[in-house]
Amino acid sequence: MYALSEWGYKTGIARDVIRDILQKEGPMSKDEIVDKVMKERYFKKNTILVNLLNSKYFKKDKKGLYGVN
Repeated sequence: MYALSEWGYKTGIARDVIRDILQKEGPMSKDEIVDKVMKERYFKKNTILVNLLNSKYFKKDKKGLYGVN
């Protein structure tokens, strides 16, 4: 699905969208992240979850919340 940034869709790959959201709003659960990413851009749920597992970019704390490294 392609759309113009003028329509409010974010550009970039899934990792970029996730990173931007976490930087703006702070640590979140994976369900919250999936919901917010889907509002910004259409990705399959598994694409978002696989990107969250990349410890080079994202970290999970003891409470189960994800943040940016």
